[in-house]
Amino acid sequence: MSQIRRLLEPAKFAHEREWPLPKPKDPFDMLAKEFTQAARQEFRRDARTGKPYRANHALPVNQGGTQLTLWIDIDEAPRHQMQKSLINRREQMVGDGVQLSLDADHWNSIHENEEPIDIPMDLTDDIEWRKNAPDEDGGGRLASLVMRHGLLTDEARAKLLCYLAVAQLVAQARTGEWLRTDHLVESTRIWLTSNVAAVRWEDRMRLGDLSRKVALGLFNEPHLSDAGRLARLFTDGWRLDYTSPVVQEIHKRCADALRYK
Repeated sequence: MSQIRRLLEPAKFAHEREWPLPKPKDPFDMLAKEFTQAARQEFRRDARTGKPYRANHALPVNQGGTQLTLWIDIDEAPRHQMQKSLINRREQMVGDGVQLSLDADHWNSIHENEEPIDIPMDLTDDIEWRKNAPDEDGGGRLASLVMRHGLLTDEARAKLLCYLAVAQLVAQARTGEWLRTDHLVESTRIWLTSNVAAVRWEDRMRLGDLSRKVALGLFNEPHLSDAGRLARLFTDGWRLDYTSPVVQEIHKRCADALRYK
């Protein structure tokens, strides 16, 4: 039963006791809101990338002391208007983040005997993963056909994790740093494309994070901290050589990490 249906009887009870009814909505106000909703829902395709973008953007303006919202077309808007609109949307995200943090703090404060809920507020990696997730129409939605038939098995997930862990080791050996998020996304995409596979963006994030942890536990071993030795773990530039005992051991570590994570 919906919240509205649950409150229907109390509302009738209040009306019988002369509780004032709200004023009916003005039909022009309702029509204006429908136009606003339609403007928000209009998307177009980027001619170069094929990715969707929102066509109309809200621009808050002040006219005669009254706050109004104008709608601007992203393909026609000058920079100063578009920047103001985007900053305004970012402020809305910040507001949502503040309230989310306050809600989590409250729950944690009244459940002191339970593990606190920790909600990360850095969305950089989440956004990067979602932007690069496979889709059915270029819009970031996972393709239903691929999701039905191409999801990773446990063994394939272990092999993907093994590939990413070795990529992490190579990056650390060559540059002294772990893979950047964009490089990690690209490495995952290469492996999935080559293996005609798909994985949800949430799992991509978990595997990416886990690959760094696995690599961190392996890097102190001399043969896994040398770029030249690591290069010999590949057969044709990027495919791991699973006849190698070293690769087999890394794969075992990855399978264990997935099993006990």
